[in-house]
Amino acid sequence: MTSAPPRILCVGTHHKTGTVWMRRVWREIGEALSIPFVPVHNPQNWTRIPTKGRVIVANWGARFAPDLFDTPEARFLHVIRDPRDVLISGARYHEDAPGRSERFLHKARADLGGLTYQQHLRSLPSRDDKLRFEMGEMHQRTLTEMLDWPYGHPRAFDVTFETLMADTSCETFAAALEFFGFDAPEVEVAQKIFFKHALFGGFSDKNSDGTTDRRLNAHVAPGAKRGWRQVFSAEIAEEYSVGFGAALVRLGYETDARAWCDAIAPKTAIPEPAHMVQPPLWGWRWGNGMTSVAAFATSPNVWEALGIRPARALRMIGMRRSGNHAIANWLQRNAERAVFLNNCRPTRDPLLSHNGIEVNGARFAGDPVEAAAEAGEGALLLVSYEDTIHQRFVTKDNLSGPYNSANFSAELLIYRSFLNWSASLLKKLQRNESYRAADRMAVAARAVATYGDLLVEVLEAPQDGRVAICYDAWAQDELYRARLLSDLGLSLRDNSLGDVQPYGGGSSFQDGATDPAELQPSARWREMARDPEYQALLQVAALDRAFMDRVDALFPADAALMARLPDLPALDVEADL
Repeated sequence: MTSAPPRILCVGTHHKTGTVWMRRVWREIGEALSIPFVPVHNPQNWTRIPTKGRVIVANWGARFAPDLFDTPEARFLHVIRDPRDVLISGARYHEDAPGRSERFLHKARADLGGLTYQQHLRSLPSRDDKLRFEMGEMHQRTLTEMLDWPYGHPRAFDVTFETLMADTSCETFAAALEFFGFDAPEVEVAQKIFFKHALFGGFSDKNSDGTTDRRLNAHVAPGAKRGWRQVFSAEIAEEYSVGFGAALVRLGYETDARAWCDAIAPKTAIPEPAHMVQPPLWGWRWGNGMTSVAAFATSPNVWEALGIRPARALRMIGMRRSGNHAIANWLQRNAERAVFLNNCRPTRDPLLSHNGIEVNGARFAGDPVEAAAEAGEGALLLVSYEDTIHQRFVTKDNLSGPYNSANFSAELLIYRSFLNWSASLLKKLQRNESYRAADRMAVAARAVATYGDLLVEVLEAPQDGRVAICYDAWAQDELYRARLLSDLGLSLRDNSLGDVQPYGGGSSFQDGATDPAELQPSARWREMARDPEYQALLQVAALDRAFMDRVDALFPADAALMARLPDLPALDVEADL
């Protein structure tokens, strides 16, 4: 190996091989050690790399310019994952990917009869059909990228996702850091960052004093530990061995292209869809320590203090002005009976610290026990939080005090497109006559920071087993709503948008509106486009590179408009209609 000191530190992953994880880890390492972090999407653009000083260069398809491999001062960290787990993770993600985070999912294709990739995937009747389609599409591309890597290159450190998942001592990651030329103090700093964001899940959930480390439990990656064994049918295994068995051997995951198929256990038949809505097809959908809806009903009654045994309990978080109450009302309308504890106080017992109660969608004046008695045995329990995120409570009291994630059937993340959410928030603040402009901007700026952190959780939701609900899609797409109900184990009873909820004074823009058909939640930014306070808020947000990366991943149209802010005094509404 050359003696040239490492300067260009290249990090390469592939689709569904821990990309979100590695992006967060290496971006934060760069910030902590003052090393520029430069994502290079097109490998031919490697000339963007600074010619002096260390730089972290990332490509999420592990595609780097050939010249880089011939550069003595370059080092490479390359992560792969068992392709079978990549397949099931990719199919699951592509079926539910929020917004337009993956552009190829949302382009109409003539070969699919005018449907998009995602629409076609959703239309397929069985899990096996979905896996077959994914195999011939994105999975083929990802596996090709994996096989194209120059394994054995003297300046490359190759590691598997599974190894990093089990690296609770951070020894493997430390070896990679030393390979990159980090000195001892830098290794220590980077190790802490790696550990903070680790996806160890069930590998290690104890602190040194023996107490439970809730942060570790909050980062389980469904399917990470040979999830394909639970998901693959015998037929899919055989088909995979024919098409990709040789690749498994070449990548070191098997010693024989087909022998592993014999270990596949017979799968229980999936029931027919109810109410014309397809049920969840992914055996590991309810990850992160959450209990499936069916199992929850027969588990010990952790909600004994409520006086009833809920059929299911849902915990939801979301920013104000993100449609939380509209979605909460919709969930109640589609449950046979329901108790809703609104806007609970973080870290406290939600039965003792809530801001209002509803029973079956109507305001209730009593306490939670009385509300539960009114709703009856087997009711849905819905617990909501506003303007907070799970990340803030991973090293102290749980978000719900005595109740942890295992006590909820599912965790819901409610989010809305940034331009429309920020416009609604600021418009609401402007209606408060006691606020000065500086007061409004201070509140809005803090909310933007929390919103950005929530987007991180949304992006990681497929890995963490949470259910992300995009209000923009929910408000516009009846099929989107129906599929969510099915995923949450609720029957489709009323899939309308319901009435405009009165919380927070109702709509920020239309006082007294009761019919959601009167609202235009996807066009709020246009109504605020020339407001100087709104422009100032967007300018501040656009300065945060990490924040803008998150917005671009979920709402690229918003990010594209905001990218023009430095050059324009105001958004041109007419030009962007």
